[in-house]
Amino acid sequence: MNHTKKSVVVGLAGFLTLLLAQIGHAQPARAPVPSDQQQKATATVLEEGYGVSKASSAAKKQQLVKTLVEAANNPGLPKDELYVVLTTVISLAQELRDLRAMTSAVEQLIDAFAVDPFAEQTKHLVRYLEGASLKTAMALKPIYDEITTLARSVAAENRYREAESLLDQVDATLTKMKVAASSRQSLTDLRKEITVMKEKFTAFEKARSVLESKPDDPDSNYIVGRWFVTEERAWMLALPHLAKSSNAKPWQAAAALELMPDAEPVKVGDAWWEIAQDEADPEKRELLLHAGKWYEQALPNLTMLSKKLIQQRLVVIAALPKPEAKAASSSKSQSGTSNAPLTINDEGKLQTGQWVDLLAMVKLPDHVLRGKWREDSGTMICEPSADARFQVPVALRGSYELTCEFTRRAGGENVAVIFPVGPVATSIILSGWNGAASGLHLIDGRESKDVPTATRAGVRPSKLQNGHRYRLEIEVTQNNDVAAITATLDSKMFVQWKGRVSQLSCPWFNRLIGQHVVGINVHQSPADIHKLEVRIKQGSKGFRLSDDWQNPIAPVASGPPKAIADKCLTWKDHKYFISEKPMNLTEAQRLASLMEGRLLTISSAEEEAFILKEGRGLALWMSGWHRTDSNEWRDERNRPLRHFGRWGFREPSGFDECQLAILTATNNVRGWHDGHPSSALHAIVEWGEEYPNGK
Repeated sequence: MNHTKKSVVVGLAGFLTLLLAQIGHAQPARAPVPSDQQQKATATVLEEGYGVSKASSAAKKQQLVKTLVEAANNPGLPKDELYVVLTTVISLAQELRDLRAMTSAVEQLIDAFAVDPFAEQTKHLVRYLEGASLKTAMALKPIYDEITTLARSVAAENRYREAESLLDQVDATLTKMKVAASSRQSLTDLRKEITVMKEKFTAFEKARSVLESKPDDPDSNYIVGRWFVTEERAWMLALPHLAKSSNAKPWQAAAALELMPDAEPVKVGDAWWEIAQDEADPEKRELLLHAGKWYEQALPNLTMLSKKLIQQRLVVIAALPKPEAKAASSSKSQSGTSNAPLTINDEGKLQTGQWVDLLAMVKLPDHVLRGKWREDSGTMICEPSADARFQVPVALRGSYELTCEFTRRAGGENVAVIFPVGPVATSIILSGWNGAASGLHLIDGRESKDVPTATRAGVRPSKLQNGHRYRLEIEVTQNNDVAAITATLDSKMFVQWKGRVSQLSCPWFNRLIGQHVVGINVHQSPADIHKLEVRIKQGSKGFRLSDDWQNPIAPVASGPPKAIADKCLTWKDHKYFISEKPMNLTEAQRLASLMEGRLLTISSAEEEAFILKEGRGLALWMSGWHRTDSNEWRDERNRPLRHFGRWGFREPSGFDECQLAILTATNNVRGWHDGHPSSALHAIVEWGEEYPNGK
């Protein structure tokens, strides 16, 4: 890698852990529901402007829905008006039997206002169901599908009472409608499914409670480990528990074998294969899929005779339905081939359980942060330069699989994939430091080449062969603040890490504009990125970002968390928080994300004067940045800066310094500066929309 500048370690992990403890995991602030009086006043204005009551025919109501949806998507619409517009759309959509328009408006209302999401969805789904004219299973299927999706989603979060409450309300409605039992069989089956899930979770919670006082209890470890395997597909969380389970259970021996540092892939695969023969689905399927990963790792080193048996077993495993594919509603291809469908709905949501082509989202040169990239027949081609990077306009939250196929054509430096784990960005680096190491980067502030081998976070040495097309597969499993990350290169496992999300971070040379996005870094070597795909697991989310990169996974709150409100500066109705410690750019971005804010953007001379006066003489990171092939400065949402102040003395100063900062000292360096991402400056965080009403 041979970077001349190194990331500054400032003990940020402890500071961020303390901050998280202070502000908790609260959702970004949403507006309160307008009072009845406000709603009535707004409804009167709406009637005058759109003539809602005069839309008597279906055609007129459909046109009105379209008009109101456009109004609701105007970011400058006041919140009290937005609420009434959305509730009017919901009501009209129910009349028109437009399920898609109704659910879209309900989701927008939930995102914008402080309502109970589950209660709001339940209320409108039941109302829609009540309006059904045909009562056959086929006619009711679309609304049944929505009800099933909601029930399964809350059950997947172990909120079984809410799932049962939804089904109770639906049952009561169907009974009142006199819908025959044969036409509600799918919901009856769903109730049974959720009851089984609830029983399993109750046993899991009881076992986990036992482990708090008896961490080596074999039966409880078995129950907990088996849960992580079959319910969450989180093998790295499961194995330590299974290894401490009863010796009488074959799962214990297989887990202990897999956890050995020098585990032989064939033996591990055989152990799980044999156990699977005595299990039923879904356990059998999951065990066989896991065995297949070990068999694929072993395949290149086998003799002809032993290879034939393993290949036969891999054919059986390849024919198994993948868990996500079964849950997905689309019938499109589930394979991870270059023909993976780009399954995205109108709101930018990525379909769970299906492979999504990320390279198809990349637009050149807009998404290039550094270096020279070009596209040829779907392949991203990079010419040699320091830390050449592009960013995919996609945001991820939760658990997912990521696949990258690439070829390094010459040179000896690294290729890296950058990806999010919760609110944190991290990366897997291949052939780093001229082949010294490959692995997860960074852990506890340590580079891959310095991380203890016991963490199972990588291998060293590790060199790439030029001209060879590699396939990197990354799996991220997140369970609250605990994460498990596995990675294989050409089916050979080289990362099996489990730890706390707060242990992870991203070096400055892999920084992206945002903490929840995906990107690629190629350092000083020509390389081709043939494929980059993601498959989101059930219960997790992904969004394709619009041209202004507004992130629905991490929206900026209207104000700071209460825990730090009294530590903020105030100018007009704006709040600003300045960190006590200096930090590099990626650490500053992470701090802003944890505070549900954003790095400072200055949009007027008055605001600039305030920051210069109150900045305590510090050097402060701002959100402005520019591509290395452009001098146009943009904010964190990729919008051109609308105000630009005076440069400080001898600024701008360097090609590598592509991030904006402001120095508030009273000497001749006072003013705007371009900064290198590795520099240690103070973060300044603000909240709210920088340009309300588009002004």
